[in-house]
Amino acid sequence: MNIDTKEKSEGRRYPRSPIPAVGAVVVKGRDVLLIVRGNDPGRGRWSIPGGAILLGESLEQAVVREITEEVNIVVEPVGLVKAVDRIVRDEEGHIIYHYILMDFLCLYRSGNLRAASDATKARWVRESDIERYDLPEETREVIRKGLEMAMSHDKNQNAK
Repeated sequence: MNIDTKEKSEGRRYPRSPIPAVGAVVVKGRDVLLIVRGNDPGRGRWSIPGGAILLGESLEQAVVREITEEVNIVVEPVGLVKAVDRIVRDEEGHIIYHYILMDFLCLYRSGNLRAASDATKARWVRESDIERYDLPEETREVIRKGLEMAMSHDKNQNAK
């Protein structure tokens, strides 16, 4: 396995070490929030929202902040869906990006959905329509798992 990086780090591009980040499967009823990324990696592609963790932030604080910044809504994180690596290489095999993503299930609480910050579009998507979007398989898997967790969470809340 080639884990070579370029000598010169350019901020988040060609990093010297992995960057910790969060993502969110945001659920509102049976709808899931999708955004179009405004920045690389993934610029112009549909995805789940998220971003890098700031120094001193907890995971939960980071995911709430990122969602508020990107789409103008307030969410409640309820659990970790999955931790994944997002490694992107250039043509020479050097690592352009390396994020360690902690993807959370978040429940919508308030706010009017509006793309802002790193998102160029934001949309609530019916669970049955997710397959119509050009999402990486790993993102689809995280969404499926997040929706299963949301159903389980709803059952537990209703049983109380």
